[in-house]
Amino acid sequence: MQYCLLSRKGWQPAAGARIAYVGGAFLKRMVDVSVPRAAAVDGKDPGALLKQVCAGEADAAFLEARVMYSLLLRDREGVCAGIDFQTHPASAGLPASLMARPDHAHTARRLREEIGRMAADGSLAKLHAR
Repeated sequence: MQYCLLSRKGWQPAAGARIAYVGGAFLKRMVDVSVPRAAAVDGKDPGALLKQVCAGEADAAFLEARVMYSLLLRDREGVCAGIDFQTHPASAGLPASLMARPDHAHTARRLREEIGRMAADGSLAKLHAR
């Protein structure tokens, strides 16, 4: 999954920035890695992240790229009308691994394949957002 920061045009990541995100400790850690010393702001839900940036409640939103594109393609009315946005690639790269004993390598391989399918269909992102 590719994550990014979405902000108003002209903003640059810096310490003390308010970064809205939706998710648990895993995504908060990704925010912390992407913008060191930022203030992570718990988002209401993925659809509200854009509005939090527009309303000035957050300097940027930390989102999965596919979610960001979906939000930007919707009609932006109300608080987001007329606002120009920019994206910043998230530098977060938290390594994850799956280990198994040699006699269970086939199970680990099947789990890894399923994780890949879940990432592709969006269900893994939903689990991370819990």
